[in-house]
Amino acid sequence: MKNRGIWVDNGATATITNNTITDCEIGVLNGIGGLPVINDNCIVGNEWGVYNEDCDVIVDAKNNW
Repeated sequence: MKNRGIWVDNGATATITNNTITDCEIGVLNGIGGLPVINDNCIVGNEWGVYNEDCDVIVDAKNNW
């Protein structure tokens, strides 16, 4: 089984910046009610880049997908 990458817990407001997230099942998994800000990351080679559970995500265009 592949790695999970970054998990944002339910209701959390995380800032995910300057990471390399590769070879994961899910690069960033956002829990219910969380509002992560995803900026300046390299998120490539994953089955899913970002998986979001029915809430908002702020994604900066500077991410490398």
